[in-house]
Amino acid sequence: MNEERWPANSYDEARDVLVSMLKTYRTERRNLEQQKRLVQEAIASLGGARTSNLDQTRVQMQHGDYAMVQRIERIAAERRGLERELESLGAQERRLNRLLRAVGELDTYEKHVVVGQYIDGRSAKDLGDMIGKSEDSIALYRKQALRKLTRIMYLIVDNTVGVKEEYR
Repeated sequence: MNEERWPANSYDEARDVLVSMLKTYRTERRNLEQQKRLVQEAIASLGGARTSNLDQTRVQMQHGDYAMVQRIERIAAERRGLERELESLGAQERRLNRLLRAVGELDTYEKHVVVGQYIDGRSAKDLGDMIGKSEDSIALYRKQALRKLTRIMYLIVDNTVGVKEEYR
């Protein structure tokens, strides 16, 4: 399977992509689950036969009912499209799971700050009040967390970026 590369060419770009992913995590996760459910329901509505079985049935019926052959071809094509869409959704899900695993590797305060500020949308002042730290400390934790996450998520060598092997 061909895994997508992270869309970043430098550390700063990688950090910006990471912040964007964190800010949209909940919405993306919710949308992803809805899309997967809809695609799975659409596949189920086409019947239980796999695409390869439909193709085989079409070949067997070539000399039979032309309308039935056309219907099978349409269903097979529709199913292939839905299966490709499901694969794409799986890649998006893996990307979100990688992000979640990387956040899990942070220190406790860094996790609180990243989740609180980016995923929950809380202000630095609110976070400071919640965990008993100053706004300056929150800013420091955020900076450390983003640096760690960027390095965890991306293999950065000589200002080039790739996906760290364990996050593929």
